[in-house]
Amino acid sequence: MPVLIINGNRINRVLSAVVEITHGDSTEARQMPTCQFVVRLPLDRDTMLAVWALEPLGRGRWKTVELQIQDHSNMTCHIWTLHQAYVHDYLEREFPPGSGAGPEQGSYNEVVIRGTLFHNNDYDGENVLKIAGGASASPA
Repeated sequence: MPVLIINGNRINRVLSAVVEITHGDSTEARQMPTCQFVVRLPLDRDTMLAVWALEPLGRGRWKTVELQIQDHSNMTCHIWTLHQAYVHDYLEREFPPGSGAGPEQGSYNEVVIRGTLFHNNDYDGENVLKIAGGASASPA
């Protein structure tokens, strides 16, 4: 099960997580990929992500976010870090009990956390998103 860490606050209840790296086309002035995490969590009383999504422009909006992807034996395979991230999209969906099947049954949050350049420099391949191998990762 993935683990999400936002400015040191660990969230263990992640249902699913996707790392997306999308490169723009050649018509864009700056060739910097969009780096983001799409995370699904069960809906509960914790409002931390909703409050973060509502943050006005300023220091409170930008956070360091780490996503640890684990294998079936709960060993960390990859550690992805967005150095300066914000909530790009926040969705809260409610399903009445017994209304869905599989992962759609039950209420959940889906959050898109997007990285931005940490400094106003050119993209260098690591100044938005960085990857590290975990305990069970073997060298490439």
